[in-house]
Amino acid sequence: MKRLFLGIYLGVVVTVPAYAQLKASSERTLTINETLASDKLQRVGNSVMVPLADVAKALGLSIVKTKTGYALLKDGGANQVEGLRGKLGETLFDGKWRFTVQSVRNETSYSVETKTTTDYAVTSAVAEQDGPKFTPKSGHFLVVFRCEAKNGQTSPQQLWWSQSDVRTALTDDRGQSYPPLITDIASPSFQSKPILPGARLEFNLVFCVPHGTQVQDLVFTLRTILDKGSDVRIALGNPRGELIKRPEGKD
Repeated sequence: MKRLFLGIYLGVVVTVPAYAQLKASSERTLTINETLASDKLQRVGNSVMVPLADVAKALGLSIVKTKTGYALLKDGGANQVEGLRGKLGETLFDGKWRFTVQSVRNETSYSVETKTTTDYAVTSAVAEQDGPKFTPKSGHFLVVFRCEAKNGQTSPQQLWWSQSDVRTALTDDRGQSYPPLITDIASPSFQSKPILPGARLEFNLVFCVPHGTQVQDLVFTLRTILDKGSDVRIALGNPRGELIKRPEGKD
């Protein structure tokens, strides 16, 4: 069979699997494993273009935007979020925001550094509050991420983090996810002050998780109140959870 190259109409090119065939009668359809995958083929010169979404759907894969283009990946279950992926210290750019996790640490308590808004339903379930200080309830510990979000757009933007509108969470190796206890950004309404183009916002993101949790990824939604934005996923390095451990001497 003649080897063909397929791509989305914007020009990102992928190679047709060996078992994919063009239907010779019209050259408008693509079949994969004898199943119609797409009827939207277009010929551009010596190349045949097909929507990448059609190929991904036919193969049971998800499209993930990467630094250099796109990737087709297997779904990873309920906690899998499509979006940019990286690791601690890397800066990820979704075309609008640059996001970096600078560091991560364990704490036995945390005192809020700004006048921020918290979700009482979340905090009261896993932590005790005494003024600005939060202490995890028995059987839990705190994980604190130092993060940076930088406005990569040409106009001022306000980061929005209301938990009902985002997928920000800490995931573990058992498919569980935990919402943030505190997003320590000065705000009375889950929204940052306007961030100028090129300016950055540094903040702490605090989670409270049960002892024995082997954390896997940090997922963070970069969005404004009007723009739904996108998600970034930070791999925490060790699938066995050695990176985040239970604090010594605590129950």
